[in-house]
Amino acid sequence: MSHTLNVHVTGEWTKGVQTRVHVRSFEPFIIDEPRALGGHDEGANPVEHILAGLTGCVSVMIAIIAKEQKFTYTNASFDASGTLDVRGLMGTADVTPNFQTVTLHVALETEETDERLRALEEAVESRCPVMTMLRDSGVRIDGAWTRV
Repeated sequence: MSHTLNVHVTGEWTKGVQTRVHVRSFEPFIIDEPRALGGHDEGANPVEHILAGLTGCVSVMIAIIAKEQKFTYTNASFDASGTLDVRGLMGTADVTPNFQTVTLHVALETEETDERLRALEEAVESRCPVMTMLRDSGVRIDGAWTRV
């Protein structure tokens, strides 16, 4: 059994700053920018997709690790936002074009103790591929996990 997972997407430019992306056998989707950044506002932009990927990845990892830890929950909700300095996108040499900060709030409906919630949070945050990729690139991730 292989211990690697290979992922693949294709895309083609459609107009302006817009790209149609294909993932596996799913319907293609549009990546675009808001009108203020030169787009047609017909789809989420690339950094919004990064936040969506973070949200989805954390959700997947909660499900996997909760099962391992026998941690029970009945719902999870997420609120993610990011801040970046557009001067980096425009070529200012001393400004990074990636997120400066990301904020992620996770709310779990659970009867588990605060101690068990913290253990789940620590495991998820250390094993989530998207979160570790952001952290490894120097992005500060703030936020909180709460029990609802």
